[in-house]
Amino acid sequence: MKPSENKLDQILEEKLAVWLRAFSILELPVKTEMLLKVDEDHLSLWRRKRILRLFWTEGKTGILKVTQEKGVTAMQVEQRCQFCEALRKSGIRTVRQAKTIQGFCLEDEGCCITLEEDVGSPFSQISVDLAKKAGRLMAEMHNTAEALQLHLPEMTIFDVMGHNEVTALPCFEMWVQEGRLDSWKEIVQKIRRQRIRREADLDLLWDSLPHFGCQGDLSLGNLGCTADGDLIIFDYNIAGEAVLVSDMITEGLLICRQYNAQDHASAEACFESFVRAYCALRPLSENERHAADILCSLTSAFWFTWIAYREDSLEKALERKDAAAVQKHLERIFTDLTSSSISSLLNCSAA
Repeated sequence: MKPSENKLDQILEEKLAVWLRAFSILELPVKTEMLLKVDEDHLSLWRRKRILRLFWTEGKTGILKVTQEKGVTAMQVEQRCQFCEALRKSGIRTVRQAKTIQGFCLEDEGCCITLEEDVGSPFSQISVDLAKKAGRLMAEMHNTAEALQLHLPEMTIFDVMGHNEVTALPCFEMWVQEGRLDSWKEIVQKIRRQRIRREADLDLLWDSLPHFGCQGDLSLGNLGCTADGDLIIFDYNIAGEAVLVSDMITEGLLICRQYNAQDHASAEACFESFVRAYCALRPLSENERHAADILCSLTSAFWFTWIAYREDSLEKALERKDAAAVQKHLERIFTDLTSSSISSLLNCSAA
């Protein structure tokens, strides 16, 4: 273990009682369980994180988060906690944040410390019914953020017009520049022209689209279930500002495609359920509907695990020199770029 890792664990051990007193808890937990331990060192980004479940007598539990992260201040953490609390007070099923005299985020020893209620184990596999509930919950959160005019200063990590962690477009463009796709120049040129057209169309709409604060990470790992069977959402660690329809598309695709759906068809069925449930509670404006088509086509075309990482990805097909598989991937990309799947889905639903 690196000295820096030892140091954070030592601080945690030494200061736990002090931190809990700041949250008006005088009794030490009888047991702790480490839920997540992160120690990352990069020149551009480093972070250390400890998430613990604390157990007290009589079955009481809580979740303690201790973080040190480059570029993330206590003020940012405080703003995210305030956003969560504003949603909760307005009826959104989300976690209660413990409070100190100063606010929700305690800053000490270079750490940001928060304490929140424990809502139990998260889900591990998506289903059509769960996707429907998730779509409704996101719509409720978006409606509440819009009604209360809730904003956050930073963008989320799924910004289709900026930093977007579910796209592998940079990989695709790099392979084009390196000449790895020269054997498929004709379809690659069609793909690039269509992508540019769709991005230009989206750019014309972008400034007109509603944007507000969003939880930013609607994943199964951040969803629990209440006693009455409703979803409850937690973890606002990367909450930020987002165009609402973009948040719906990117996170809807993420939760439905990356969480153990039985197969491709079931993943798409889950996404359809998610979108229909969302739009039933938050109908899209004409501009949002048009944007949703473009967002879905651009995001799907260059979906990160379809382009790279997975064994059946375009990246692996290129490595294997499997020309037929590469051709199939490129045809799929072009088909996605020319589709209007959201309009077709909602028209079908309305019918």
